[in-house]
Amino acid sequence: MKPSPDSLPIVLQARNDKPHDVTLVLEPWGEEVVLLSGVTVTVTVHGVRAQEVEFVWGEQDVTLFVAPGSTVEVADEQGVQVLELALPVPGLPEGMSTRAFVSQVLTGEDQT
Repeated sequence: MKPSPDSLPIVLQARNDKPHDVTLVLEPWGEEVVLLSGVTVTVTVHGVRAQEVEFVWGEQDVTLFVAPGSTVEVADEQGVQVLELALPVPGLPEGMSTRAFVSQVLTGEDQT
């Protein structure tokens, strides 16, 4: 599935204000970026609308779920790319979110 040509990129800043490292997990790829305390990264999501991006915050991690057709880039505070996920998220069953899909794959339970 190719990114939607009519969608503008979504640019998000993620800052770790905790006194310890936090892991940014990008789903459905399962890729991780460690955010040191006080560090900010810029996450650019291509090919989706804002309502299709979902963050889930935890004490030790933050997970970003992106929709089918999306690609993602992560850059450090100097603008240097630290991760590029150029393979678009594949299509999902109608009405299923990426978060529900990942949960179903990991737990075997239907989350729709």
